[in-house]
Amino acid sequence: MSEQAQKADLAFFSGPTIRHKVEPEKTAIIVICMQNIFLRANSPIYSPNAETLVPKLQGLLELCRGKKCRGKKMKVIHVMSALRADGSDLGRLGDIRPMIRQKNLFGSGTPPVDVIDELKSPGDIFIEKRRYDAFFGTDLDVVLRANNINTVLISGIATNGCCEATACEAFSRDYKVVFLSDGNATEGLPDMGWGPLSPEVAQRSRSSRLRSAVWQRLIRYLRRSGAHSTAHPVLNGP
Repeated sequence: MSEQAQKADLAFFSGPTIRHKVEPEKTAIIVICMQNIFLRANSPIYSPNAETLVPKLQGLLELCRGKKCRGKKMKVIHVMSALRADGSDLGRLGDIRPMIRQKNLFGSGTPPVDVIDELKSPGDIFIEKRRYDAFFGTDLDVVLRANNINTVLISGIATNGCCEATACEAFSRDYKVVFLSDGNATEGLPDMGWGPLSPEVAQRSRSSRLRSAVWQRLIRYLRRSGAHSTAHPVLNGP
């Protein structure tokens, strides 16, 4: 590829830096897959990197619920992976994730699929999903539009799985998408033909991809230990 072509390619995919003003009453934070099945050390699919998000998300959710945000509240929506106990809705997911089929890990209504207690609060909304994308086959879009939501903050796990799929679909539905680069996590990837990826590299590569795909600056809300500041410039305004 010529230098001129490379510059044109970069110009197309980099896009402008967009800084959406976050209006709390028109914003929802979507917390994806922060469930017992991923967050408990005795789980067969425990995610250590997901556990590092818990204190950060606790602080951010406190802000979103209005406790430290001048009383302005955002909708908090938890989306959980869940499947029918008889496996009738498993489909292709069972082909690429055979452990799910063999062990029935995501039985709807069972304790493993519950959101961890540390992140739940009265008034939160809970939605079960059957695939990576939190919109597919759920009433998430109905809930958002019924509450006049036009901006979504994407958080949870995994950056390169359910969070990415949900962010791209939200963009396709014309929501303003804020992908919380410090509020998502993933594990490393094994060698699939191009070499293994560490969690850090996987996180950076998918964050970069989303930056170009949804034309949105990846806002680092969780700069320090957990977004506990009561003077956050984006959430509180000027």
